[in-house]
Amino acid sequence: IARTASTLSSLTARAAATARASLPDIKDRVASASEAVAGVGGKYLREVKGMMSSELEQVLLKSTRPNDQPVKPKHVERLVGVTYQIGGQYDLYDPILRKLWSKMAEPAFTTKLKAAHVLHRFSSSGSPAHASALKARLRELRRARDPKRKEKFFNSKLMLSGDERDGGAAVKSYLSRYAHYVLLRAQTFSGPFAEVSVGRKGDPAAVLRPEHLAAAKMVLEAGLKCAPTASEVSDLTCQCCERVLLDLKSLTSNLATCLNRCAKKGSKVDGAWLDFYEECEKGTRGMVKGTGRVLARYGVRVEGRVGGVGKGVVDA
Repeated sequence: IARTASTLSSLTARAAATARASLPDIKDRVASASEAVAGVGGKYLREVKGMMSSELEQVLLKSTRPNDQPVKPKHVERLVGVTYQIGGQYDLYDPILRKLWSKMAEPAFTTKLKAAHVLHRFSSSGSPAHASALKARLRELRRARDPKRKEKFFNSKLMLSGDERDGGAAVKSYLSRYAHYVLLRAQTFSGPFAEVSVGRKGDPAAVLRPEHLAAAKMVLEAGLKCAPTASEVSDLTCQCCERVLLDLKSLTSNLATCLNRCAKKGSKVDGAWLDFYEECEKGTRGMVKGTGRVLARYGVRVEGRVGGVGKGVVDA
């Protein structure tokens, strides 16, 4: 019995020693396997990003051809649709903004204007999951210097330099106002002006903040300047003007909804918001009316009806 117990004890000790000796090898194998899986995942992610970048480049190239034709809706839908296919945790807009800036830096003013229009559509129609990232990334890039061109990204000096022959001067004239509006809008508001929009259960007074009022005033002022003059009218400029009008209508409607709900709930509202609403409603209605006939000749129709406030709001 004593010998048996001694033998069992010896075997147990050797088994434990063998197991302890093999543990580092097992850990190494697990670590190696984890690294391999991570490598495969990283490689797959890079390939997906590469495919997306390549496809994006092709569609963007078609969308910004240097001619007077408007950007085709199917191309815009494909570009904006990418924002709904990729999760909000990924930095989607950095490569997109850099590609758009490259187009805006090309010599042809029609290409520049189309790139500005595409950026406008990303801002107004892109996925809400990426909305804050677009605003933040655009601000960052505008403060950074483009190493290739030795100028800051999206700077007006380079954007407004190019070939003014064959109608380029007229496109440049419109671009100077439209690009200013688009960059301002994209940095301050997202979607259909979600920052000044309120849901059924939301607090309307909470969204009517001073910083939103200051930004909305600048956007309205810039937007009202985007009606094309007689020398600037074309299919492309009318397409851009249409999007500005739809923006201003959304802004006016959102403000009307907030003010009406504030009046219904008895919430106190800064009188500056009511003054701005009246300015916004009057300006939007006037721009729709003033551009209606010109836009209609190019197949663009925007209804003149905009959101209104109730009598209780006016009396308040």
